[in-house]
Amino acid sequence: GTKGFSLPAGHTSYQFAGGCPNNPGTYTLSDFLFGCGPRTWVQMIGDHTPDDSQGNYMLVNASNTPGTIYKDTARNLCSNTVYQLGMWITPVMTSFACNGTPVLPNVRYEIRTLAGTVLRRDSTGPLPIVQDRDWKFYGFSVVTPANITDLVIEVSISPANGCGAAFGIDDITLRPCS
Repeated sequence: GTKGFSLPAGHTSYQFAGGCPNNPGTYTLSDFLFGCGPRTWVQMIGDHTPDDSQGNYMLVNASNTPGTIYKDTARNLCSNTVYQLGMWITPVMTSFACNGTPVLPNVRYEIRTLAGTVLRRDSTGPLPIVQDRDWKFYGFSVVTPANITDLVIEVSISPANGCGAAFGIDDITLRPCS
């Protein structure tokens, strides 16, 4: 696995952890993690792609830590064009996590203009307890306003206080609909 690779400054409010993000407010980028949570999260082998042998994902422990999971600015887009924001997210907490009563993560994602006008916003809803990884695609389409070529993409979470709010996320993309 790729160890030591973290997001550039300003792209997340969470702190990088070299291995399992067992401390609240931490994340890691990896292709294999086992025994995280501590040991109450599912085994994370590879990302959402079928080969399961290559590719990193982001594993986040947002317990008691509202914040920005990922934020970036898409530049030089075409105005009056339909784009799709998408990402793959998996629950990671088993029925043993947090003594059986984890805070279920609800991941929010939005696109806004540089001036802060939200064009579209949605969320995953509470991610369920699982026995294995369950990558699902989340996203929406949005039309860029006239004369707007730069948009801010932000993925965030505001969990309730308490143990939990852990999940995996992968391949956050913004692409034109064809």
